[in-house]
Amino acid sequence: MWETAEFTKDHSYVEEQVDKGEIKRDEVRTNPYRNIVTSAVVGDGYATPLKVYTCEEGTKYLICSDGFWEEFWEKEMVELIESRNFCEAALKKIQDKPLRDNVSFIFAVFKGG
Repeated sequence: MWETAEFTKDHSYVEEQVDKGEIKRDEVRTNPYRNIVTSAVVGDGYATPLKVYTCEEGTKYLICSDGFWEEFWEKEMVELIESRNFCEAALKKIQDKPLRDNVSFIFAVFKGG
């Protein structure tokens, strides 16, 4: 079984509401204010937070846009990660989704070294 972890935070009004405990994580996808952005990288001197993580051989990483994670529940993402070919499986499943936003992703497996 895979352990999932969210490494970044969405800079949005609803993410702030989740952080404050005012709404639950599973309410974000349907909240009418989910697209209200509270911060953006626009070249105005914003200090982008940088984090360094230790990788272990075999660790799989999914880096994706909010358009991707809004279409897939965590259980579906785990199923995709466990599939033999993540990219092929994801592209096939995406075709059956309503795609309310642009979708982009990078899937990587750390090989060590």
